[in-house]
Amino acid sequence: MAAHDFTGLELYTELVVDQLTLTASFDDVTPDNYDAIIIPGGRFTEILSADERCVDLVARFAELKKLIFTSCHSQVMLMAAGALAGGVKCTAFESMKPLIEFSGGEWWQQPGIQNMFEITDCVKDGNVVSMVGWPTLGHGVRVLLESLGGQVSSLKENQASVLFLIGDYVEDYGINVPFRALQALGCKVDAVTPNKKKGEMCATLVYDLEEARQLPAEKRGHNFLVTACWDDVCVDDYDCVVVPGGRSPELLVMNPKAVALVKKFDEKDKVFAAIGQGKLLLAATGVLKGKRCASGKGMKVMVKVAGGEAVVSKGCVTDGKLVTAASASDLPAFLSVGVVLALKDYVEDYGISVPFRALQALGCKVDAVTPNKKKGEMCATLVYNLEEARQLPAEKRGHNFLVTACWDDVCVDDYDCVVVPGGRSPELLVMNPKAFALVKKFDEKDKVFAAIGQGKLLLAATGILKGKRCASGKGMKVMVKVAGGEAVVSKGCVTDGKLVTAASASDLPAFLSGLSTALGVSGKRCASGKGMKVMVKVAGGEAVVSKGCVTDGKLVTAASASDLPAFLSGLSTALGVSVMF
Repeated sequence: MAAHDFTGLELYTELVVDQLTLTASFDDVTPDNYDAIIIPGGRFTEILSADERCVDLVARFAELKKLIFTSCHSQVMLMAAGALAGGVKCTAFESMKPLIEFSGGEWWQQPGIQNMFEITDCVKDGNVVSMVGWPTLGHGVRVLLESLGGQVSSLKENQASVLFLIGDYVEDYGINVPFRALQALGCKVDAVTPNKKKGEMCATLVYDLEEARQLPAEKRGHNFLVTACWDDVCVDDYDCVVVPGGRSPELLVMNPKAVALVKKFDEKDKVFAAIGQGKLLLAATGVLKGKRCASGKGMKVMVKVAGGEAVVSKGCVTDGKLVTAASASDLPAFLSVGVVLALKDYVEDYGISVPFRALQALGCKVDAVTPNKKKGEMCATLVYNLEEARQLPAEKRGHNFLVTACWDDVCVDDYDCVVVPGGRSPELLVMNPKAFALVKKFDEKDKVFAAIGQGKLLLAATGILKGKRCASGKGMKVMVKVAGGEAVVSKGCVTDGKLVTAASASDLPAFLSGLSTALGVSGKRCASGKGMKVMVKVAGGEAVVSKGCVTDGKLVTAASASDLPAFLSGLSTALGVSVMF
């Protein structure tokens, strides 16, 4: 599984975090046996949208008027199944907006929102529920429960309120799952940390038990938003305090403010709850003394020295007003009891680096621009790596790529072609009106368009793909189709008029050949050693194995530094420079 979050760049980062055990076989699934289908967010939906069995399953749920619950990018399954036709209201991560509208849906966005983290609502239209992503899970789960006939009620006359004590490297599921679940049940929920203010972020971690390891690996998870300032917390405003696990309890137990706050909750006879290592803070304040506590092996000694009794339990343990769980895997039982008591970055690396350098080598003027960065700034890139036993390639950070011109200085008349590489940067561009407008100007001027992989998303949003044949991998087939294009499964590239497309970066040799043809750029003869032969070929040139140098028009090349005498002779001739003795 993956975590998508913003880590200081313009677009979210994908972090590979955990694995999920399948509980049923796909071929055994019958829609009649279920009340709803939930399609989480993530890039896996790109693969599912190209699988007719998956699309047919979603279409069958739609036909039966069963609930279809989508998040972030999984709305692509609604498009593939034709479930948005007729103006169905739908929301998603904003880069999906053009495709939702192309599919006959009506884009919905929560009013008055300045950024993604302010979004709290989802939208339901008929049997379709859609939301932007994990920040809106609280409202989304409530709508899901109510849509399935559930009735949320409280044993308290007033709204229950819960305070989570967190810090950097709080356990991801330990904070996210109970926080969103309690929101869904109508509780007032806050998360605070001593040294950060409302609106700042705490890093989370995910524990993943990998093969041949005695302890789980720690992996970076989502960032979690601090919802209140520490100094504004009043114990009387909350019924319960929860301390999730992870490594943040180590931070809290060293902070006198955190210890003092827990003691105030104890003096007021409030409900206490802790998951995993969260018991460390309760132990330090004497709350565990004489109490039975759910504990994994790693916490048994800590519970014992704090005067408590460690209970090895797969669920949770309740002792008076103390609720504990051994780990995040016990969250279902923990929440069941606790609720009753408490109530343009990331462009694909090769996709930009290879064509940019290759076109430079062919003598083209080449620039790279992005709307929100200036000349000389950097864009992060990513590399896709298909690892064993994975259906989708892993994303890994690649080189930084230099922006070579300022967006506002770009004049369409100065360029013959616009290229949109793949990666996730097209999602950023498709949400930017400046990028939209620039692509349309290139279209009005009848320029050449080229796109690799997900780069076709921006061309789709601006209508460029309509009626055109496009090279497409499985993940982009639905997007091309809803944009009015024809998806062609090709290992090379596809040229249709002034549109050149490639399915992925692995098709770059054919893509560059097709693009150079479209631009009328002829290849050059180049001196080349073995190591550079492929690069020269990819760039559309002819590799010449030579021990001297090769001159082709105004291009002078040498295979290596050992050829410098011949290279300097050839260069001086090209420059019209001679030495007389």
